[in-house]
Amino acid sequence: MEFVTDISMPGMNGIELIEKVNINWPQCKIILLTAYAEFDYAYAAIKNNVVSYILKTEEDDVILSE
Repeated sequence: MEFVTDISMPGMNGIELIEKVNINWPQCKIILLTAYAEFDYAYAAIKNNVVSYILKTEEDDVILSE
């Protein structure tokens, strides 16, 4: 199972969501597709076993290859 999320969302941020997904579905592969290139977000994603951190400014082929 794969899951794609963003950082900025209404209700909770993507890092919080990733933490919940990891608890409930530890086998799930998570891809973060975001406009935020800040190191703190990328570091938090890595700590939460995100398989890919893709910026929305990437070309379609890069996004679709994940």
